[in-house]
Amino acid sequence: MVRHVLPRVGYSAVGLLYATIGVVAARIAFLGAKDRAAGMDGSLAVLFRQQEGRTILAVVAGGLACFAAWRLIQTFTFQGDFITRVGWAITAIGYAALTWTAIGLLLRFPRGENFERMGVGMLLPSPLGRGALRLAAAILIVVGVVAIFQGVTGRLPRWLRAAGQRRPLKKVALRIARFGLSARGVVGIVMGWLLLKAVATFNPRVAKEIGGSLKFLSDSAGGPILMGVVALGLLSYGLAMWAVAFSRRPA
Repeated sequence: MVRHVLPRVGYSAVGLLYATIGVVAARIAFLGAKDRAAGMDGSLAVLFRQQEGRTILAVVAGGLACFAAWRLIQTFTFQGDFITRVGWAITAIGYAALTWTAIGLLLRFPRGENFERMGVGMLLPSPLGRGALRLAAAILIVVGVVAIFQGVTGRLPRWLRAAGQRRPLKKVALRIARFGLSARGVVGIVMGWLLLKAVATFNPRVAKEIGGSLKFLSDSAGGPILMGVVALGLLSYGLAMWAVAFSRRPA
């Protein structure tokens, strides 16, 4: 029962967040909307502002909690190498924190400093902390490069290969997944680069999450077109997660 319910609900919730990020960014890039590019936290706020937003956010918070619990279960009970287990554990912590953010919006907790920036600010004064940040930035960049390689070549990770069920729909789902994974890789590389820059300039505000990375792409040489393409890719990533959620055996 748990094996089927937790990942399905979790992937559905995370997919909705990525789809929301993609839609908001695409509107900015292609329609000139004055919205602010949303990251994970921002997408929660966007959903909260919709009609019946409180109900939507409550459901999403439950889905994120399910996803965090699923990754935690995988960390301690599933077969996998050390790096895979560490990745699952980090994912569990990240989505548990995102669940708490959603709960904070529902209960109207006062909003403090961005969690990522606060963490970077705490680590910057220490040489050991700066080393940890550089390592985290390197991991983001390497993972981003790997994601682009997987998307371009079609050598998708096992969990994403589960997208789709019947053959015709599965082919479409996998193509969408490849585009989405490549876009997610681009964002990861930008996040890593900005984190390295934050360490170099000793300024935690330079570090950005997904929303800030999309804004960085918008301000780059490619401008709104580059941001728009990546935005569509993130929307595709969300759709791919829904396809995984409704697959026979979501991983």
